[in-house]
Amino acid sequence: MPEEMKATSMEEVKAQQEMVAKALAGKLIEKPEAPAKPEDARQFDVFVDGSYYLVEVAEKGGTPRVISSRPAPAAPAPQPAAQASVAAPKAEAPAAASPPAPPAPAVDGEKITAPMPGMLIKYEKQVGEKVKRGETLLVLEAMKMYNNIPSPVDGTVSATPLSSGANVSKGDVLAVVQSD
Repeated sequence: MPEEMKATSMEEVKAQQEMVAKALAGKLIEKPEAPAKPEDARQFDVFVDGSYYLVEVAEKGGTPRVISSRPAPAAPAPQPAAQASVAAPKAEAPAAASPPAPPAPAVDGEKITAPMPGMLIKYEKQVGEKVKRGETLLVLEAMKMYNNIPSPVDGTVSATPLSSGANVSKGDVLAVVQSD
């Protein structure tokens, strides 16, 4: 005979009734055990229907690293003034899809690059200030979300080549930190 067709004892009936009473009272919620908070969790400011939430996110299976995946392009050569005055006026060319990336600063140290395209909101640390590994160095907006970009090393900020409001592409150098 299958188990579900067998008779139940009074003790089993009482246990089932207690479980139903707990469920109806809202006390039967089982919370999963949360893993330990990792050191490299990044913080995000999230706004939902006028409510503010500070959300911490950590990459599963590894430590997030900020690396440069391509060298910065060279600055375009300026056109000589003599040729510009002699040349016939031209119709303005349509604006490029995105302006060229700013040249990488010629400073030694750990280059912090943009992990995604976006807009630089502000630098949390200025040139000459000390920064610890994992501490927020700057804020980058991407897809209407503010992303706190952490420093990958302990050191001193040696270059902040952009200004607030600058549009950046993935891989652009945002700051340089000299290791201590």
